[in-house]
Amino acid sequence: ASGALASAALSAQAPGGGNGTIYYGTYDKKVLVIDEATMQVRDSMPVAIGIPIGLTLSTDRSKLYAIDAAFEKVETFDVASRKSLGSWTLSEGRSHVRMRGFNVDPKDRFAILMVKTATRRADRWEVGKNTLLKYDLARKVVTDTIPWPDGKEREFAQILFSPDGANM
Repeated sequence: ASGALASAALSAQAPGGGNGTIYYGTYDKKVLVIDEATMQVRDSMPVAIGIPIGLTLSTDRSKLYAIDAAFEKVETFDVASRKSLGSWTLSEGRSHVRMRGFNVDPKDRFAILMVKTATRRADRWEVGKNTLLKYDLARKVVTDTIPWPDGKEREFAQILFSPDGANM
């Protein structure tokens, strides 16, 4: 009887599901749209760039950015219509630019990327340093290279913005 009482007490204290939406990337190249309250899949979005490993929701929750498993391509989705708005990459030819950090400013104008480039040579791979880039989302171009704080390059970094986007 004491086990049943303890179980009933725990279930009474357990929090219920929220009222949000969960986006979950899958190996079959989809983003599942899951109702948090019921944990039921409501919809899915096919991903053209491959397996979606990293997902970033815009601050206004109107767009979802998916990064592929190779960390080279980004596909943008309109959350309301569940449709792809297109994709982009910085990789070109023999140079593979891998995104090791990614975030979009709160006004959805640009993204900050932490990247590392690997260029294939005839006899080796030439690997560059970690670099911070500012990427214009409308024009789809890199507009700036950002110096590391205090000149200290980092191997990993979480990119965060202030709510107004004035500081990173």
